[in-house]
Amino acid sequence: MGICYHCGKELEEQTRCKQCNLTFCSEHLAPEAHNCIALSKDFKVKKGQEKAQKQASENIDIIEGEEEPVEGVRKKDIKYLPREEEEAVVKEVKRRTGPSGGVNRVRVLFFLIIIAVGMWSINVLVSMSANSGSGNLSPITFPTDAETQVLRESVLTKMNQERSKRGLPSLTLSTDMAAQRYSETLASTDVFQYNPNLASGVKENIVRREVSTPFSAENMITQTVEAMVNDDSVNNWVNRDAILNRDYTKVSLGVSWNGKYFYLVQDFSK
Repeated sequence: MGICYHCGKELEEQTRCKQCNLTFCSEHLAPEAHNCIALSKDFKVKKGQEKAQKQASENIDIIEGEEEPVEGVRKKDIKYLPREEEEAVVKEVKRRTGPSGGVNRVRVLFFLIIIAVGMWSINVLVSMSANSGSGNLSPITFPTDAETQVLRESVLTKMNQERSKRGLPSLTLSTDMAAQRYSETLASTDVFQYNPNLASGVKENIVRREVSTPFSAENMITQTVEAMVNDDSVNNWVNRDAILNRDYTKVSLGVSWNGKYFYLVQDFSK
């Protein structure tokens, strides 16, 4: 194992530059690719050492399956620059590139800074949009968990009252919170559409009603359920037919609202 003295990448095979005899990855092996110190005008090789350097640069040494030489110990059968020159080359490379792996750390830090700035910008834009008052949506006012349960049971009671008038068995409230989560999605987006991820065999009713001031969730639930059963001609009575369907035994309910609309979601199953 070794490292590329230019980018710090770990190498399985050590490939050496013919000019400076240091190890580099394939991308930076060419002298021009790693700004070879041997090509610098400031780096001069003594005449008495030129022959040794020429011999060392005739072939690129490739060492397979061997560990990096222990510092201060030179392996046999490998030609090296004189110790003083090699140390000078290493110091120059470190001066240019920093510690091993330093280039990679700088790049990672740079990208992390970009990501952090991007996230901060998004938060600022969202905050400005929420506080500007120019958007179409008012602040979301989802009921709390305890209030959610009370309101869902209130819807169930109103539905079962309508079923009881017609001699139908009561529905039971499903523990599945899919309808509640979807009602919150509708209140967040004001995009009025059926749940595209509805489970197979489930019949869904969704209703949207404008919120008036002062707002009472209980009153809205009463008015909405009564309208779904007794005044649903605009929807071809599909909401009424689901509520009064004898085959359905369970229902998942969702109640949410924002400053503009109240949303009721009913998911019926057998």
